[in-house]
Amino acid sequence: MKVIGLISEYCNVTKFSLPYNNYKKRVVSESKQLILEYLKNEGIPFATTMHIIKSLEINDNKILGGIIYYTDGNWIWPNYLCYYLENFDIEIPVCFIEYLKENDKKNVQIDTERAIVFLKDNKIL
Repeated sequence: MKVIGLISEYCNVTKFSLPYNNYKKRVVSESKQLILEYLKNEGIPFATTMHIIKSLEINDNKILGGIIYYTDGNWIWPNYLCYYLENFDIEIPVCFIEYLKENDKKNVQIDTERAIVFLKDNKIL
């Protein structure tokens, strides 16, 4: 499994996360709508934390709620990824965009137990 969009202020696992200020912002991708639709509609929630988070953007006091992790069977992402992509145009890795363009959703097997084990083994949960 692969992980995308972890922010170290919320989940400090350096192997998978970056500090928020290291994400490039205001990057407008021609694939933004494709990415958002995929993140919002194709993953299933499989783990939730009680960790209440708020936006890391200066002058944005929005409370984002608890952290929910989603998977499509190949990738794992947190719910806050959509918020930052939608509102602040954070950069998404090219490998994920290529995956979306090549992915046949009908053949994806979603194994939430495997996703939970992955998060626990990598100390994300």
